[in-house]
Amino acid sequence: MTQTIHPEFIRLPKAKTLCPHTGMSRSSMANLTVPSKANDFRPAVPAKCLRRQGNVRGLWLVPFEALLAYLHALPTGVEEAAKREIEKPDSNRTVNFRATARKTASH
Repeated sequence: MTQTIHPEFIRLPKAKTLCPHTGMSRSSMANLTVPSKANDFRPAVPAKCLRRQGNVRGLWLVPFEALLAYLHALPTGVEEAAKREIEKPDSNRTVNFRATARKTASH
């Protein structure tokens, strides 16, 4: 019986490559983990930045278990489609008020 060893932290993948653990691109992982305008500076999975004092750039480390927990908590495509069908308004009941107003004004 073999056990899979999961790292505690993973690095963001290099540009134009995919993460070997999740298959996500660098930009999609950064949007989930690094504070930025794209996520209102509140990432879903906060990462840690290692950098030397005075340096602008650093090494972003993502907590692997937290990233997996977040990804597993996301709804599947099937659940989203079912939710949209439930929330879809009845097309027979919708009324275009502008078209109705034009018809009554012209008669």
